[in-house]
Amino acid sequence: MKVLYSSIAVGKMYGWFAYNCLSSFKDLNTDSVEWEIQTDSNESIEYFKKLLSPLEDENLHFIYSLMPQAYKEVDVNKYITLGWAPYKSACFFIDRIKHIEDLKNQGKYDILVTVDFDSVFRRDPSELVKAFIQSNKTYGGAREPYDIVTSYKMNNKGRYLKTDKTFKYESYFNLGMGFLNLRKLPNNIWNTFKEMSKDCEELFNVQDQSFFCYLIPEEEKCILDDAQLVVHLLWKKEYRIKRDPYLIHFSPDIHLMFERFNINDINPWQIVKLKYYPIFAKYALQNKHLLPDKVIDNIKYNLTFIKFIFKNKANAIKILENLYKI
Repeated sequence: MKVLYSSIAVGKMYGWFAYNCLSSFKDLNTDSVEWEIQTDSNESIEYFKKLLSPLEDENLHFIYSLMPQAYKEVDVNKYITLGWAPYKSACFFIDRIKHIEDLKNQGKYDILVTVDFDSVFRRDPSELVKAFIQSNKTYGGAREPYDIVTSYKMNNKGRYLKTDKTFKYESYFNLGMGFLNLRKLPNNIWNTFKEMSKDCEELFNVQDQSFFCYLIPEEEKCILDDAQLVVHLLWKKEYRIKRDPYLIHFSPDIHLMFERFNINDINPWQIVKLKYYPIFAKYALQNKHLLPDKVIDNIKYNLTFIKFIFKNKANAIKILENLYKI
């Protein structure tokens, strides 16, 4: 089966994230991979081509594509209810749904692997891709602590949705690393998205992954809990499982990785970030030619800070690790 990796990358800041993430992938990858960079203009395509060309070789080939601007067909403002999904992000996530339909209709690829560039790989994902293919499921990823049945029946105004707009499928995946079988996806998903979200747009805070979680039946979802670890998450009891993540997803507030840590970062909400920050820093320093000197200094400071915390607060760190299964 032919596999396509695909990522959204817009702006110079995401240029650095792209380089960092792809550097970690390149160090681990053993397969021949086509990786799509989806962006918003021809100028951006030229920028990313120049930036990422040093990473391209016989095993890693980049494809560049423009977003379809499908967001113009809906009222984007209705989909914005959370700070981490501002207007531009909403446009990009909405566009990705139409783009996935276009990829399906082209028939060139069988499997789509989505990767958010505010991430770092720590394991070769090829075995994970094979596991998804062997599952013969439609949609795959790591479960996140959102129960669609109970949490998403109520909108942000505290009103329950009409009966015909409740959703019956429970497992919620984050497309930071997601898997879609293009051959098995329903047809006309773009029109389905517009119809499904009509009059309840506030439920589609992260439009693409929310849509696929609502759309795909539970029996067609492949649970790949090791696929990724999102650094800010604290799981409900039933989701507190020990993971060996392929991808560490430093989201949201990725910009905080460039700022100096302080005593306020020693808390349950930041423990995963502290634990995995050294892998982020490894590639940041490896690619320091892309970053300002001040940012490099902050990253070095943070490594010293973490080393001190882990050395002198080992018992507290261990308790948090055991409690939150990181």
